[in-house]
Amino acid sequence: MAQLLAVGVALLIVALVLGMLLVNRVYRDHLALLRQRAEQVTQLAEQWSDGSISQLNFLASLRLLDRAAAARIQVFSPWGELIFDSRRGSRIDPPISEAMINGALSGRPGSGLGPVQSSLREGDYRLTWVIEPFPLNGRFGAVLLSSTVSDLGGAVKKLFGLITLATVAGLLVSLPIIILVAKRTVRHLMTMHQAALALAEGDFQQRVPVQGRDEVAQLGKAFNRMADHLQSLEELRREWIGNISHELRTPLTSLRGFLQAMKDDIVPPAERHRYLPLALGEVARLTRLTDDLLELARIEGDGLRLA
Repeated sequence: MAQLLAVGVALLIVALVLGMLLVNRVYRDHLALLRQRAEQVTQLAEQWSDGSISQLNFLASLRLLDRAAAARIQVFSPWGELIFDSRRGSRIDPPISEAMINGALSGRPGSGLGPVQSSLREGDYRLTWVIEPFPLNGRFGAVLLSSTVSDLGGAVKKLFGLITLATVAGLLVSLPIIILVAKRTVRHLMTMHQAALALAEGDFQQRVPVQGRDEVAQLGKAFNRMADHLQSLEELRREWIGNISHELRTPLTSLRGFLQAMKDDIVPPAERHRYLPLALGEVARLTRLTDDLLELARIEGDGLRLA
């Protein structure tokens, strides 16, 4: 559950960051295009100021550029007077101050992005603007281009809201599935826990059911393989103990018979020397078996070290 929430939050953050980057890229591209148009206008203004073109041709060219650039063009004299306005009477004014215009008249260009100062498009659009100085009669005039662009910030907010809603809806829809999967996983783990406890008590017949091919199923298969191996070892241990018991019982039975016969005087004293080597042989056999058992215990306790 925590992992799913982390994924949802990560998706929201990524969507927000990508949206902001997209907005900044669109605004930057729009400003770059507006600067190119402003350079064209300043070139025309310089040609008009040095007498290369007439004022009539200058104004006509500005109107053509206004339609081509889809931007409002304003030209200011060195004294801050508005010489030309391609959209005179427009109810949308550029969001720039008199200080910015005076800065351009001093030779400093500027650009920016601001809200639309109009009740007609407020909230849906933003206004980009570029102001460039140009020489006029030994001083600087200014060319101001402004253009509206859709308020992508609002669109990004709406998109972010939709992604948030989709993420929350996805979490709500997937929550029952997650709970069911979690319960199934916990049930299998508890089964393996009980089987492990029984295995530790010596019940090597314990096995766990395996369903599917997920990680829990792989764990169940590994548990069953371990139980099979332990059961095989237990069967070998029992077989070995049976063999050892038989091997020990044979010399002990022989020794008991020899000693009992000597005690009951069944074997005459003159013939006892014939049975003593046999008894010693059985003792040696027992000694070898005991040494083998001790060596095996040492190997199991310390581990076999290979040279």
